[in-house]
Amino acid sequence: MKFDTLDALDNSKYEWNIKDSYSTKGKREFKGRNLLLLDDKHKRMHAFIWPNYLQEFKNSFDEGKIYAIRNFAVKSYRKESLRCIKSDKQIWLSNYTKVSLIWNDEKSEKMIRQNEFDFFDLGEIADMIKQEANNHLIDIIGVLKDRDVLRHFTNQNQVEQRSIKFTLTDGNSSIKLCFWDDFGKSFDDALNKEIENPIVIIVAGGKLNDYNGEPYVSNVAATRFYVNSDHCSRKVMCQVIVKTVKDNMDWNYRACTSCHEEVEFIDLKFKCQTCKRIVPFPDMRFRLCLVVEDATGGAAIILNDREVGNIVGRTVYDVITEQQRENEATDEFPKCLKLFEGKQYTITILLNEDNINRGSNTYLAVDISEGFEINEKNASEDDDSYGGFKISQSSAQSVAKEDNLKTPDTKKSANTKKVRRMNNEEIITITELDDENDDTGLQNESLLKRKKGSDEAG
Repeated sequence: MKFDTLDALDNSKYEWNIKDSYSTKGKREFKGRNLLLLDDKHKRMHAFIWPNYLQEFKNSFDEGKIYAIRNFAVKSYRKESLRCIKSDKQIWLSNYTKVSLIWNDEKSEKMIRQNEFDFFDLGEIADMIKQEANNHLIDIIGVLKDRDVLRHFTNQNQVEQRSIKFTLTDGNSSIKLCFWDDFGKSFDDALNKEIENPIVIIVAGGKLNDYNGEPYVSNVAATRFYVNSDHCSRKVMCQVIVKTVKDNMDWNYRACTSCHEEVEFIDLKFKCQTCKRIVPFPDMRFRLCLVVEDATGGAAIILNDREVGNIVGRTVYDVITEQQRENEATDEFPKCLKLFEGKQYTITILLNEDNINRGSNTYLAVDISEGFEINEKNASEDDDSYGGFKISQSSAQSVAKEDNLKTPDTKKSANTKKVRRMNNEEIITITELDDENDDTGLQNESLLKRKKGSDEAG
């Protein structure tokens, strides 16, 4: 079955088919239920279940699982408050809607992330209080700066309550937050378990409030928090042109069906050294090496199965079948994989220890999309699309140092009447991957400058 993408939905028809991961819910039985859906194009959309149909969908959705949804209406927002995304459309589920859980769809699980965020610059949040249309929940990220103890008290209605207050900073600006009752207790428990410093916190779907003219963020039913999650690792985004796909290297490998690590062929059997077992029928996965460049230099970037599949829309088995159909030798490099060459891509890369400490100029990609996602000329204030969402650990450590507070340049908008969302990530040029101003010990002289003779060795 062919599925529609979330950004293609409109109110022109009713028979839509989508495949999405259910990310977040907000539940108030007397008003209905709200869902946040994500698709494999990294798009988000709000879905709503009317109170009349709550019983029909009572056990239909679990957070993090992938569903096929068909036959639903797409409506424009009216005056709804606390909207979780900046889109003018929402999905309405009814008794005609069919929902089915997608089991064991490894391709979808790899391509649909568990979470997507739309971060706001902390320095501009105060201006949102002054806007009349302040009806959105917001996503923010920062380093924990101050934290009060969990407070127990009795409110004016003689109801027992709990609250915890804390502050997040990005180095230039700060925002105060207050979490209430069970949500606040869960947050306090999560902080008590955390031993890493600095503590980087993501708050998704926070409610912006005003107390005596000072902004602060609190929680509602849809709010989620993430403490030092995988989103807070050393990752940067680059905009590059692919010069060459290395066709003298293997473009696929055999992987363990349990841990997905590469297997070895030993004694006429495929063996997984991680699982310590024989794998009779290993899976086949992509792995490509791209030689890329921007205006500052060149580098080598490795794409794994998820990233290649997201661009070419095929599996390894699909490519092999096409080669056989077109009478190509299966030991030849596939023509469809050479189509990367000459195109522009926005790639998020992971900086590992070899890159940081040993000057390796080969990088692992963790996300890729065709074209330049973030561009001064075409960046839209109202664009709800989402690309990268990680801040680097090195940036977080820099924030923690009072003598080196800094935050990425988010390109101030000329439109001062409207608050824009923060750029997905600072776009890094190849020669800027080493940060000479970073005092965290992660700096590396000429991190991506190609060593003499490395091209010939590669």
